[in-house]
Amino acid sequence: MKFSYADLISGDDLYFPNIGHIRQPRLSDLQPTHGIGIERYHLYLNVVAWEKDDIVQILRTTLNKRLRALDNDSKLNEFDLLMLLSGELHDMALESLSFFIIEHLIWDEQSRKILVLDDSNNAIGEINRENFKSLREAILQVNYIDIGKSAQPTKYTSKKAEEAWNRVQNYLKEESKRDNKDKRMELGNLISKLCMASPSYNLLNVYQLTIFQFYDQFFQCGYIRAMNLQSDIYSTYGGKDFDLDGWMKPLINN
Repeated sequence: MKFSYADLISGDDLYFPNIGHIRQPRLSDLQPTHGIGIERYHLYLNVVAWEKDDIVQILRTTLNKRLRALDNDSKLNEFDLLMLLSGELHDMALESLSFFIIEHLIWDEQSRKILVLDDSNNAIGEINRENFKSLREAILQVNYIDIGKSAQPTKYTSKKAEEAWNRVQNYLKEESKRDNKDKRMELGNLISKLCMASPSYNLLNVYQLTIFQFYDQFFQCGYIRAMNLQSDIYSTYGGKDFDLDGWMKPLINN
């Protein structure tokens, strides 16, 4: 399922059929004291974005004994494998999904599904192996991410997560060597740059934007600045290639 661009920039939480409402996180949700913090947010995204190979590797690394189900992992999808995680890692997977869903989530061992409950604890939907892939794509879309090879895991500073991640160090050690992050694209730097470049956003109001709204406005601001530069060059030197309607060009295909 793909949400429309108009829905995504509205900032409203979005309904996903037969499950519930996907939360559109705001920058304020990522604040270190009043929110969950940026590191935990990135961890939640990484867990949601894990692909089949990632989960299989983690399962093989963390389990003390060989899991028979992995012998037939070709028949299992991401949801099946994610729910095979045990203990703290299983709790972390459920916690990650819970952050992006407005309603309450509980794991039902008997049905091997995640039940979605309203405020009265009535089941109103479920997350299962049939709808998980579409839900995952929708969550990543809301967070301005196209699904692809998942990003390398991010360190998590809480004691609970630290204990869990200590059991997958062999896996993370190799991944951590692949640090190709562009410092220019770190969220803190982007927030600062948008506040300086935009006539409307500042550090007092920018945190009210959703994650999608923020990235949308950041890239729109950069695009308009580039268009203004081209306009200045055209007005000074002339030319035939300047598109007067170029500023109306959509930046994302939706």
